[in-house]
Amino acid sequence: MRNIKFLATAVLACYSLTTCNPDCNNITDVYFAEHPYVEEGEILIKSSNLNNLRSRDVYFNDVLAEELRFVADVGLIAKMPKGVKGEKVSLRIQDQDCTDFVSYNLNVQNEAFFAGNEDFIPPAPPIIIIPIPNPPLPPNINNAWISPNNTDYCIWFVVVPVPNSPGNFTITPTLYNGKSSEELSVARLACADTSNPETALYHHNPVYGMINTNDNNIQFWIDRSGQGLGVEEFTGQFIDIDSTPFNDDRLPDCKGAPWLEEKFHMMMVTSIQTGRTLLLYQQLLP
Repeated sequence: MRNIKFLATAVLACYSLTTCNPDCNNITDVYFAEHPYVEEGEILIKSSNLNNLRSRDVYFNDVLAEELRFVADVGLIAKMPKGVKGEKVSLRIQDQDCTDFVSYNLNVQNEAFFAGNEDFIPPAPPIIIIPIPNPPLPPNINNAWISPNNTDYCIWFVVVPVPNSPGNFTITPTLYNGKSSEELSVARLACADTSNPETALYHHNPVYGMINTNDNNIQFWIDRSGQGLGVEEFTGQFIDIDSTPFNDDRLPDCKGAPWLEEKFHMMMVTSIQTGRTLLLYQQLLP
């Protein structure tokens, strides 16, 4: 599955009311990521002219979105109503001053659809995170980075400085100072808990890639070919954890390690294969 943006076809009703109403702007060139969305989650709607998305109503199966917020230079973010799910959820974007609208179908599933699903292993937040410029960068990248949406999901990053290239690091899957970069299950690693077979999908898979702190660019691959699941590529950046709702006291359920509650740094990356976002906060150990 690839993250492909589809152009929604505008359905225009040519009534005299449309042409005579100066407050009506036709909706054209609307697009959004095509991937399964989680029930009661958010969707980011974009357009070639973002201002045309201001003050629009968004309906899912003819039910008005629970929340709508327009973010300048980003797009319109809509929260899906409760109880709306299925492979062909109708999405309609409309302006009450117009008779035209744009319609499309979405695949909306509950959280159980993604749990243990080999196509969607990393957990994704149900909300849209908008990065802010110049976030604080971690002084040391090496350590456990854990998903706030599933605190059992972890990537242990081991980075090696690129010689004669300050700010550039290689994410190494081979041993460096006794550790290597891996996708891990906290329960399996710290508590020897193998009771949940789903955690085996993301345990001990090699991770490799690169990080450039000068440009705030992150790119890495998770190699699950040992389990017959192929390779998943991610790209993204460090973000300010204080601009998200995840700078809180949530900790991994496994008590096999002395977790610290303080959280200072977070990265946000997107899967090239699925289009889903992955958040990881740096979990420091004493």
